[in-house]
Amino acid sequence: MPSYPASGEESDMDNAGRGERVSGYTARSLLIAAGFTAEKVTGCSRIFDIIAWNHDEIIGLVIRTSRSKGISDFSSLVAELGNIVQKRTFPGEIHIRIWILQSHEWKQYRVLPGGAIACSGGLV
Repeated sequence: MPSYPASGEESDMDNAGRGERVSGYTARSLLIAAGFTAEKVTGCSRIFDIIAWNHDEIIGLVIRTSRSKGISDFSSLVAELGNIVQKRTFPGEIHIRIWILQSHEWKQYRVLPGGAIACSGGLV
């Protein structure tokens, strides 16, 4: 079960530095350019940073930045999101993705019940 900040506490994105905030806006712009409607999610109890959709799919997107290890820095996040996919705690089909901005390059991962797998090719 994801752990969320208690009332009055700030979420990771609320505490995020400038780089984290900019990466979220950049990801939203990339999704829009790829033909998606993309909305930033706010609030301390959110799971996703961005929800995006087009005629074919809905994406729940989590944005992070990393200077070194990439996805291995976020093993607990991957486990929490994988648990959500496994339990299907959402209506319909949502593709859950993690985008990590690492060394000025986006790394994209699709979250599956057992973990995350790197996606090749362009974003989205």
